[in-house]
Amino acid sequence: MFFALAAEDRFRRAVLTDRNPDLIDALCGVRDEVDRVIGLLEDYRDRHSQETYYRVRDVDPAALDRASARPGSST
Repeated sequence: MFFALAAEDRFRRAVLTDRNPDLIDALCGVRDEVDRVIGLLEDYRDRHSQETYYRVRDVDPAALDRASARPGSST
């Protein structure tokens, strides 16, 4: 909903919150490091396999770009 309203310039400023830390990391990573997140997602796509999925998902990355690009653990 936020992104649809933002695309229509319905407001000047907004504060987004959520209790899911993985979602917050993803949003912050896209906001702050979008090119790095896209690069990681492209790399994951190129190495797509069940093994890669679970290996990436099970790591708890400290870097925001890696936290943003990894799949959530509640799949």
